[in-house]
Amino acid sequence: MIETINNPWNKKLLSYVSNATSDIKICCPFIKLNVLKEIYNNKNDNVEFDLITRFKIANFYNQVSDIDAIDYMLDKKDSIKAYQMLHAKIFIFDQKFVIITSANLTMQGLTKNFEYGILTDEKSIVSKVCEDFDNLVLNESCVEITKEKVSDAKNIIKNAPPKPAIKISEIELGKKHIDEILSNDVYTGGIESIEKGLSGWKLDTFLIINKIEKNSFSLGDVYRYRKELQELHPENMHIEDKIRQQLQYLRDLEIIEFLGNGRYLKKYVS
Repeated sequence: MIETINNPWNKKLLSYVSNATSDIKICCPFIKLNVLKEIYNNKNDNVEFDLITRFKIANFYNQVSDIDAIDYMLDKKDSIKAYQMLHAKIFIFDQKFVIITSANLTMQGLTKNFEYGILTDEKSIVSKVCEDFDNLVLNESCVEITKEKVSDAKNIIKNAPPKPAIKISEIELGKKHIDEILSNDVYTGGIESIEKGLSGWKLDTFLIINKIEKNSFSLGDVYRYRKELQELHPENMHIEDKIRQQLQYLRDLEIIEFLGNGRYLKKYVS
């Protein structure tokens, strides 16, 4: 069976949720709390729920996705991971039915936008989609979302002012970076809100990054401040290891992006 689906398809989605008996797996970049609650209201308690989504402070700040939805799911003790380059929307039920669609888990995507997709139980397609989902979970860039990361992100957003106008002239990386801002991927809530939202090593590392004048920087640029960090943390004898650890954490918060080969990109503007 293969059939097309378009809007509104919220009732179809919830019918497959309620009929699932073992597991539900979803890939979706943007999720809203009201939709996630509807899924839980219709899901059987014994059904495992795995979600892969984006975890970008800019998306939460711009309200295109709800950090409270992620927090809600963590409270339910289900598995939720972040893959920052995610754009696919895939829904798998009991590893028997698959929906591939253009729609996000938002009421706009479920009921109002013109979205389009397919529903199938064709074994070869379902098997391939399940395999791809499992491979994405194992990808090193697919990271666990924790309560600590959610708390830090919430603290940053709480300290941010109302969404400002974007000053394109401030962006130094040309069209690529402008496109990221216009798609809500760059945080525009201000440096002060990030500083107030972080503490300890995370804050110290961010302050070092912010001293680097370039928007794109290298691991070596950060290492140049290791003496300063050593003075702040004299008990730590592995400063460079700690720097790499904190850069990874700030990457998971989408404050910076890892470009490869020891290079990073700031994902915020003042």
